[in-house]
Amino acid sequence: MENYHELINKAQKEIESSDHLLFVTYNIVKDSKFVFSVTNKLIDAVKYALEALLEFERKSKLIEPYPKQFNFMVEAFKKKVSERREFDEKTLIFLNKLVTMEQTIDSSSLNFRRGDTYVLADEDFGTQAIELQTIKSYFSSAQQFVSKVGDIIEQD
Repeated sequence: MENYHELINKAQKEIESSDHLLFVTYNIVKDSKFVFSVTNKLIDAVKYALEALLEFERKSKLIEPYPKQFNFMVEAFKKKVSERREFDEKTLIFLNKLVTMEQTIDSSSLNFRRGDTYVLADEDFGTQAIELQTIKSYFSSAQQFVSKVGDIIEQD
C-alpha cells in the first residue's frame, strides 16, 4: 500500500506527461498507437488519483477495504465517497467512460486512424471510434479530477 501523497504525485506527473504528449508531440507524430498510449496515461493518472483518495478515506476510517481493480475502485468511490466529497454526476459518468475505454483498448487487436478519428477493432471485428476531441475532453476532465483530489488530500 502506497502513501496517498505519493499516489497523487504520480497522478500529477502522468497528467503533465499526457499534456505534453497530447498537445505537443501528437502534432508531430499523429499515430493511432501514440494516441492510445496518451489515453492509457490519462487512465493511469485517474487511477492513481482515485486510489490516493480512497487511501485517504481509508486512513481516515471513512471507508472499508476495497479491491484495487479500476472498476471496483470507481464503484467504491461512487457509493462511499463522491457525495460526501461533493463530486458531481459528470465526474461519475467520466470515470465510467474511462473504465469502458480501458477495457476497449485492452481487448482491441487492431487500431488505426482515419482523419481525427481513431478506430479500435476487436477479434470479432467489432469496432469503436474515438475522436481526438473526445480524448482532449478526457484530458480536461482527468486534469480537473486529479486537481480536486489533490486539493482534498492537501487539506490533511
